[in-house]
Amino acid sequence: MTNDSTRYDSDTMLITASRPLKSRKQPSRFKRLAVPEDTTPQSFQVTKRVLTILEALATHRYLSTDQIVRLDGGSAAYLRHLLRLLHRHGLAERPAGQAAYLSSFLHQGNVSLVYAITRTGMRLLADHHMPVDARLDWTAKNTGTGSALFLAHALEVSEFMLDCRLAMPADRSLQLIDHNHLLPLFPAATRARKFPYQVIVNVQLDNLPHTLTVVPDRLFRVVASQHHWNFALEIDRGNESLSARSKKITKKATWRKKLAGYYSAYRQDKFEHTWGFPAVRVVTVTTSEARIDHMLALQRDITGDTVPGLFLYATRARIARHGVLGPAWRSANADNISLVRR
Repeated sequence: MTNDSTRYDSDTMLITASRPLKSRKQPSRFKRLAVPEDTTPQSFQVTKRVLTILEALATHRYLSTDQIVRLDGGSAAYLRHLLRLLHRHGLAERPAGQAAYLSSFLHQGNVSLVYAITRTGMRLLADHHMPVDARLDWTAKNTGTGSALFLAHALEVSEFMLDCRLAMPADRSLQLIDHNHLLPLFPAATRARKFPYQVIVNVQLDNLPHTLTVVPDRLFRVVASQHHWNFALEIDRGNESLSARSKKITKKATWRKKLAGYYSAYRQDKFEHTWGFPAVRVVTVTTSEARIDHMLALQRDITGDTVPGLFLYATRARIARHGVLGPAWRSANADNISLVRR
């Protein structure tokens, strides 16, 4: 594991820098995103804690400092110091897109910085026999897709999965299998695909054939001793149209198109053929109860008021009140539904 100035000694597990790192320039008002260029970074030891942080960044794509502190459970001050070292040595980066993201929250004060893993960080994980599948390598996309809206959406996905991870009981009676650990469990044909997490369905609408691609924000599984539950996650930030005025499927991303894709995949057994999931529930976290009402109306229209349990809905307020695994969820015919039953 090496770059222009960072060196890793596998015998001592020590990371050192021979000179200051070059930094991508940031606007003056976002200096806190940049790497200081005037001094050589402090050396530090590669510990289990360091590897756990890098693995979490590889798994989640983006994590805020506050989210990493929650995941680690240790001293917030030390974690911030450690993240600064990872950043200064080029193992983690602060995506440029967060400049716009941060500017939206400047009135809230010193908001939490966002981190992503770099290729150097990926190589360090590989050196410690923790390789990340190339199809999960987010580093190539960290700069190109880091718009404020994209970053906000990605952080909400990370927040939900962090809630799930922290909800797992200490006695391990329930265990979380996140999407990157599901990949080895997929059918062989899916594992060989370039995009194993997408499902492609062919539908007939308005007497015309359409091909829809279903790509969940996240796939995950919760496992108990005698049972397991599969989920496809959708985070809705209120950006996609819920309009029912037009029933046509267009190239534009709409909630109707998403529901039609999932429903068609269910009817065509695509979840089992593609992912080996005999059953799956689509869980959506959205912004308000009123928006859930609109989503349910659209769902009933698309499905003919069938399969009411295929889709579950919640808000962040519901999850905060009941817990992510608790009775926070609502379907087309019931409320106060829990994701798992033991």
